[in-house]
Amino acid sequence: MTDDDNRNPHFEETRLESWKAIAAHLKRDVRTVRRWEKAEGLPVHRQLHLTRSSVYAYASELDVWRATRRPAGESPASGWFGPHARALALASLVILALVSPGGGRVIPATPATAAQERGMVARQLPGPGADPHAVPSPDGRYLLYGDPATGDLIWRDLNSAETRRISAKLATDEAAGTPLWPILSPDGKEVVYAWGTDENTVPELRLISINGSNPRIVHRNDETAAVQPEAWSPDGMRVLAQLTRKDGANQIAWIALADGSVRVVKTLDWRYPFEVRLSPDGRYIAYDLAPREDSPERDIFLLTADGSRETSVVQHSANDFLLGWAPDGQHLLFASDRTGTLGVWVVQVVDGRPQGSPELLRKDVGRIRPLGVTRNGAFYYLVATWMNDASFAVLDLATGTVLARPANASERWEGSTSLPTWSPDGEYVAYVTQPPDVHFSTGLDARIIVRSLKTREERELWPQLNQISFMSWSPDGRSLLLTGFDKNVAYNQSVYRMDVGTGKVIPVVQTKYEATLSNGTWSAEGRAIFYVRDQSSTKRSYLLVRTLDTGQEKELHAAPWLAGGLALSPDGSQVAIIETDRRGLPHTDRLLLVPAGGGQARELHLALGSDEHLFDVAWTPEATAVLFVQGRLTGGQAPSSQGELWRISPAGGEPQRLGLLVDAPLVMGRSLRVHPDGQRVAFTSMRFSPPQLWVMENFLPPLKAGR
Repeated sequence: MTDDDNRNPHFEETRLESWKAIAAHLKRDVRTVRRWEKAEGLPVHRQLHLTRSSVYAYASELDVWRATRRPAGESPASGWFGPHARALALASLVILALVSPGGGRVIPATPATAAQERGMVARQLPGPGADPHAVPSPDGRYLLYGDPATGDLIWRDLNSAETRRISAKLATDEAAGTPLWPILSPDGKEVVYAWGTDENTVPELRLISINGSNPRIVHRNDETAAVQPEAWSPDGMRVLAQLTRKDGANQIAWIALADGSVRVVKTLDWRYPFEVRLSPDGRYIAYDLAPREDSPERDIFLLTADGSRETSVVQHSANDFLLGWAPDGQHLLFASDRTGTLGVWVVQVVDGRPQGSPELLRKDVGRIRPLGVTRNGAFYYLVATWMNDASFAVLDLATGTVLARPANASERWEGSTSLPTWSPDGEYVAYVTQPPDVHFSTGLDARIIVRSLKTREERELWPQLNQISFMSWSPDGRSLLLTGFDKNVAYNQSVYRMDVGTGKVIPVVQTKYEATLSNGTWSAEGRAIFYVRDQSSTKRSYLLVRTLDTGQEKELHAAPWLAGGLALSPDGSQVAIIETDRRGLPHTDRLLLVPAGGGQARELHLALGSDEHLFDVAWTPEATAVLFVQGRLTGGQAPSSQGELWRISPAGGEPQRLGLLVDAPLVMGRSLRVHPDGQRVAFTSMRFSPPQLWVMENFLPPLKAGR
């Protein structure tokens, strides 16, 4: 023992030598504890090396911090910990400055009040929201978007709310289609847009005059799975676009309007930018991307217009999303969750390189979708106002008595969880969480949380799948069956198997553009799966059983549409499934029991009416009843409903209400689960209202002196 050891109160304490070990001690994920260090003074130490620093922490210090913690935004604790936490944070900044490349200083983000003092305002615009693919005109007077019902391009006047239309279809178009991402030319005389149809045809880049004349195809390639125009070149001769090839690769490219020729400036793998933006002078292309395949967090990069040089502009352990260029061409707007919630930030860019530290403009903006920045410096965006929560309730299913009202599965991810499912032994629950982003959808950053019901300890798994829509635990408790989209866009929604211990995902059955797979669940012994195939060529749904070791499949039932979940009886003999027929009036939803080995389906319950729906189905553990959710659904921009839980005997008879109401069960389908104890019920509820249209103005900070 040395004299230094005698002076060190931790000399006998084992150090936690990594972010992973620190996160495990606090029972949180790495990203959360990193935020806590920056925002709330989590006592993390750094060991300096020649080129970088490593982190470590002492469990005793972490425990003291946790016991006295005040979440960011609250007053710090009185006594020893409050002032010392600020001192630790300041010391961390000094250490980081010593190891920063070039000796640059690390400056804390400017408080949002600085932008407010400059007169920055963010306000919701009156009237309806907007299509997520809408783009503001350069002068900020109009929103341009497409109408999928008519194939028209629409100009919406933001002052008067009046609209005008032109048809974006060609005389040769046989199938209905939608114009997407319309962008007005620099001279205001033409619009470029993508054209897609419901028939899975090759996507096209099209051009049309603003008076509706001379619509024409600019680019079409049989090897292209998707095309998305992003910006016009300043001279109006080319269009910057994102291309997705059918082999799954993504590209940033210039498309010449004269002949449709393509010049690729950046080729990526399955990872794709959420946003690609061209600087006002046409010199630089900004985009956001996950820098590594093993991490969903995005950074922001800057590429010269010819692709010859690339620079990292925003590099942070948090999730950063590009929003757009300011009209001066020297500031980039981006969204980041580095403070714990999604906020809008700005960073100065000089000669293609970041200048100084980012400034926080507005925090807690919610889930936003950037639409664009006008030449007078107004940033238009949508705010998504829906929330979905994995929820639990406790019921006496025999009497229909609600013993405990629904409670959300997670405070940490409130408003962003879904698809809860119990482990076969009842000791764990798994659910999907989607952190706030700027994409409005469950993308590759969706995680699966596995929580112990005894200890409440959580593990976080990242399956790297898009839009996970169904999850089912295997009978042996070792795997989760998932339906979602592979990161390789060559495949449509398919069925995958994830090892609960390692998080490794392997495909079970995949399909390409002609079909979509959904609603997978295991057979009773775990040697087969049941799933639904939606076939575009026949416009029908098929319930199939697939033996895993041989790959052999058998069709059990076919219908116009099989939706709202699938549940196998505890003895493995019957599949409960919801069949929907919308071909005539009245619309019908039927709850069916299908023999698992094949045979005639039997109707158990009928919901009749244009707005009466069945949303989900489950069995009680003893197979004494089939549970289902039924409710009315109103359409329009704000679908709403209240679903109600019912039970019915598998032998038939009149259903019985169970007295449990759930808000707007739009995603309740495929998530109703009964715990093995026969009392706890898990489901997903959703609260929805139309996206709100917002504008942010007067946000630019003064330019800083160059380096």
